[in-house]
Amino acid sequence: MQKVVSIIIVVLLILGVIIFSGFTNENKENADLFRIHIIANSNLQIDSEVKYKIKDEYSKFLTPMLANCESKKEVNQVIESNLSNLKIIADGILKESGLNYLSKLSISNEYFPTRAYGDYVVESGYYDGITVTLGEGKGDNWWCVMFPPLCYYNATATNYNQVVYKSKIMEIIKQFFAN
Repeated sequence: MQKVVSIIIVVLLILGVIIFSGFTNENKENADLFRIHIIANSNLQIDSEVKYKIKDEYSKFLTPMLANCESKKEVNQVIESNLSNLKIIADGILKESGLNYLSKLSISNEYFPTRAYGDYVVESGYYDGITVTLGEGKGDNWWCVMFPPLCYYNATATNYNQVVYKSKIMEIIKQFFAN
């Protein structure tokens, strides 16, 4: 009988955590992530190609600066202090590609759908990040997580190996059964 009561309590705790997390716009896990979002002008092939060129140049430019960042706050500071450089990079690529529109950059909190990075899944929700809108921004987009480094670094980057992901539900269950 005591085992049945314990199971019911665990289920109620899990439901409580799920329900409570539904009342917040941004949970702790979302608060620790910083994303990048590049929106193409249109779905024409040239606009899609230029979006990926900009992504690649941003990777070359940002990787050395972000490699030693240990928090989302540090990443945000690097991005804020380089907004003008990032705009110059994007607009230069647009001009080189013969396109007659410019980029708009902003740091904001916006909604992203669920995305898997190998075995790690980032749930849908509102995340802080930089949005790069190319021209009218009516095309397909590319997005990724800059912190922790899930898109701009390879698996050998030093701080990538230090990232530890935890499940709050599992912590509650382990704590419950440890008593």
